[in-house]
Amino acid sequence: MKSSITSPVKVAIIGSGLAGLSAVYYLSKEKQKGLQRGEGPLFEVHLFEKAAALGMDSSSISVPVKDGKVVRVDVPMRSFQEAYYFNLVQLYREIGVVFRPAHFTYSFSTIRTPTRAESTKTTERPQLTTKLLYNGRSGLKGVSRPIASSNPRCAHNTLPLLAQFATFVISTFFLLLNYLRLLFLSIPHRLWVPSQTERLDEWMRRTTPKTWISRQLGLDDSWRRFIGEVVVPLFSCVCTATIEDVWTMPVEEVLDYIYLGIFTPNYVALQGVQDVVARLAAPLDPHHIHLSSTITSITPDPSNPTKASVHFTRSSEAIPANGEAIHGFAHVIIATQANQAIPILTTYAESITSEPSARPIRNLIRCLSNFEYRKNVVVRNPLRMIIRPELSS
Repeated sequence: MKSSITSPVKVAIIGSGLAGLSAVYYLSKEKQKGLQRGEGPLFEVHLFEKAAALGMDSSSISVPVKDGKVVRVDVPMRSFQEAYYFNLVQLYREIGVVFRPAHFTYSFSTIRTPTRAESTKTTERPQLTTKLLYNGRSGLKGVSRPIASSNPRCAHNTLPLLAQFATFVISTFFLLLNYLRLLFLSIPHRLWVPSQTERLDEWMRRTTPKTWISRQLGLDDSWRRFIGEVVVPLFSCVCTATIEDVWTMPVEEVLDYIYLGIFTPNYVALQGVQDVVARLAAPLDPHHIHLSSTITSITPDPSNPTKASVHFTRSSEAIPANGEAIHGFAHVIIATQANQAIPILTTYAESITSEPSARPIRNLIRCLSNFEYRKNVVVRNPLRMIIRPELSS
């Protein structure tokens, strides 16, 4: 049976992150099914991206290595756990992305800026104190004590070596004890399940040991320090969020992530995120990929008001004041952050003359306005002295 649709359905996708590229892939997949069955609908997909490269790979960097080879480094780092990111893993397997376990190592450190009274030299720098080194493999490789810190005076610490080792053993024991307690509390059970509105800071206070013997052994203070110095910084990194925002996160999200990731490795795409981008975008007509294109507005199509026109400017060339426009879109998918979608939706709402038709758009804008964003700073630590020699080579 032939398709009753004589022309394809035009779809505009704004943004080429994982959401936008996934929409490209699944719409192209439906198009292939329609062609094979001889029935519609058929889609003509256009992808708009303001960067010069497709979004998931636009910030990655290429690093030259030996023999003239170049390694693509994903920026930001993209890793995932199979149990927590089940749908992502299914998508990667469907499109043929090969991924491998990645046993990350990392450290927990604090930075202390000397007070004006302590700083007698103009060259005095903040003191970096590394608590411990996490050796990876989901905790199965244990932890290590750093051999140095950013403060050169640490090499001449007055504590005897044996006392330093004993301190490390005791702190590691409390770390293990608190980690096992965290795993136990993260197991779903109706007796200690947190409410959906309970925050991490509230949950920490509720679960802090309160018996007399716990206080005498320092288990209460040890638990608070474990959450504040290990769990919170870890989730600050995982979520790219400030310390203050992590404390206010729903604790249910934190515990789910911990429980689903117990003794399971992290994975990364073997060929990097550029392989993911190439596979998701492969079905798309290259002429329908609009890079360096900033969306200026969406308006009703002048020739058919039931459809939309997407207006944009290209940053790579001199463009007239009105820019460019592509008409006839039956659907527009805005796969961007909420704060980037709001100006685009506002132009569309303002261009609609019928208030009943504009009302759903205005309601969506009000909904998106509830999302808050934070600017964060990610620092790459160049200090090799706090890394074990076998890892720094």
